[in-house]
Amino acid sequence: MPKPGRKTMREACFNLFLYGDDLAISKLGVAVHQLDGSDQEKVSVLTSLVATDYEVARQYPLQNPLEWSGYHALQRVGQTLKVFEHVFRDLDAPIQLLIVVTPVVNGKPHFEAQLPVASPIYRSDLKGHQFGRAREDG
Repeated sequence: MPKPGRKTMREACFNLFLYGDDLAISKLGVAVHQLDGSDQEKVSVLTSLVATDYEVARQYPLQNPLEWSGYHALQRVGQTLKVFEHVFRDLDAPIQLLIVVTPVVNGKPHFEAQLPVASPIYRSDLKGHQFGRAREDG
């Protein structure tokens, strides 16, 4: 909660989900919460709600599954939110967003890392995480 006397802004904050299996994302999801407090406080609240939000989030099936490698390519060039554009339009979301993005793989949420979504993300940022490993073809 915000400290007394500190001005905070109440805003729509988004818990975003990528639902899929080990190979590809098949659905997107969103749970929207009206929160106030600092950005870090809002992120903490969203993170604490992941365990319940992923089960009740509004879901958007993808017409064509997106391989995780394709999603990670978008991350590397700072385009993490591109896959959610139609969701944001549907919700009339503001341009400036406060979000938490969580992969849900085989029905279980996976916390990878806390990273900014507007700047490029490199595999080394995810080192040691399931989706940070290079895929071996062969």
